Amino acid sequence: MRKRCVALCNFIVAAPSSVSGDYAMAPRMETYNIVVLKGDGIGPEIIDAALRVLDAVEKKLERFHLNLQFYPAGAECYRQTGTNLSQEAFAACKAADAVLKGPMGLPEVHKPDGTEAGILGRVLRTGFDL
Repeated sequence: MRKRCVALCNFIVAAPSSVSGDYAMAPRMETYNIVVLKGDGIGPEIIDAALRVLDAVEKKLERFHLNLQFYPAGAECYRQTGTNLSQEAFAACKAADAVLKGPMGLPEVHKPDGTEAGILGRVLRTGFDL
């Protein structure tokens, strides 16, 4: 997964400002499956801005398509469901080409042991063996 994500990021950063030359001759449309976890607090605002940028790049280059899959995650998700990331969302993250994750956690939402409930760092690190 990491290799494909890096390839997508490098393509976006290294892409020319206008489609010309080799790009105009044989454009190849790649589709990337991206899981979006908007998060809590300012997370949705940050992710919405990032999605606008990615959409603009996608339209400008016409070389790739982002298939976005949205899943709830974080403190609000924990408050509503008892888990900060569902098994379905985690499986989607593992299968995706990349994950776009916003800030997670709300200071007033805690697990019974007192730890903050919305943080996904440990869930993702252990789940992806990082």
